[in-house]
Amino acid sequence: MYKHILTAIIIFTQPLLADDLKCVSGQPSSTNLVEQLTNAKANNSLTKLIYEKYKLGVKTEANAPCSECGGSLNKLPEGLKEVRSTTLHSPEPPTLAFKQECLEVSNTSSSSSAPQISCPSGNQGKGNMCITSEQLTYQNAVISSFVNCAVKEGFTGIDLNAIFQKLSIESGFRPQYASGNGAGIGQLTSIFVEDVHQKHRGYKYMKRIAESKTSDCDAAKMIAKPDLDHKPRFSDKCAFTSVGEGFERNVLYSLIGTTTVWEASLEPKLRPYLKKHAKDSNIEEVKKLTVMNAYGSAGPAGAAAAIRRLSAYPPSDFARLMKKPLMTRSGRNLTQYTSNIEKRQNVIGKNLTGDLKKDFANSGAAACLNPY
Repeated sequence: MYKHILTAIIIFTQPLLADDLKCVSGQPSSTNLVEQLTNAKANNSLTKLIYEKYKLGVKTEANAPCSECGGSLNKLPEGLKEVRSTTLHSPEPPTLAFKQECLEVSNTSSSSSAPQISCPSGNQGKGNMCITSEQLTYQNAVISSFVNCAVKEGFTGIDLNAIFQKLSIESGFRPQYASGNGAGIGQLTSIFVEDVHQKHRGYKYMKRIAESKTSDCDAAKMIAKPDLDHKPRFSDKCAFTSVGEGFERNVLYSLIGTTTVWEASLEPKLRPYLKKHAKDSNIEEVKKLTVMNAYGSAGPAGAAAAIRRLSAYPPSDFARLMKKPLMTRSGRNLTQYTSNIEKRQNVIGKNLTGDLKKDFANSGAAACLNPY
């Protein structure tokens, strides 16, 4: 038994020749991301920890069909058929947050024309790098690990459903992307990174992770602790895109930024509405859409303006209208981001297959969350 496991690990970690690459997206001849992951698996402590914790590359019982799902991971167990908030929940290792098919469809449903960053050089070009199934699985594990840490540390405003939708539209789960002022899987900007390091804003959440006593934060701490002392330069794009440290930093900063925006900028303005409609089944959808809307071009200020406009409506209408253009008299669209996300999710839904396609039609991106 042990001999077979060791053999599987050795095979899994062998570098692939370009001709042998099976790319979910991109060209087999463009192997920069593949090389980054191969190097990180061999030399980076964070990547090694993630591979070990999530048993990547080794078949285990965790990869077997769910006994409660009728033999298919595409079907949610009875208790999870209704969309629920993931604010206070996250999958425990080795369970991954998202279903692989959803990641692959998101990856192939998004544009491949944006500039891409090669690391360690940091050069930008128009090449379409090969992204393998293994790369997407590793990204899934990092997101799962960091969300689990954030939840254990009491972060609020974090929702796996929202994370899937946000990363689908920002990058299609391409960690090497650079578009305009944004970089990486979450398309972070210099303003966003500065906010994470502000003493009265994101810094306290970064410190909470750096000082965490729970083993769930062991991987995230490898980014948070050194960053508290030496803030990475946003001009060094590889610090936010490279596999082994940059992509992982991008995910962590995205989570910290989400909590910062929610707790400091949005929740106080939405608090009376949340209190009034606390028992409404649509209130979690309102919270999720409000947080996502803050990442549009109008930023938190635009999201706050949308809150003011929609607070007169019940939660079902609030959520429905957040997915459509909400125009001001000056012609400004306060919900451009969430309405664009809705369009992207429709594309993803059309490209899914089988039972997952049906589940997605009924419950949207919630169908892409693994049961836990």
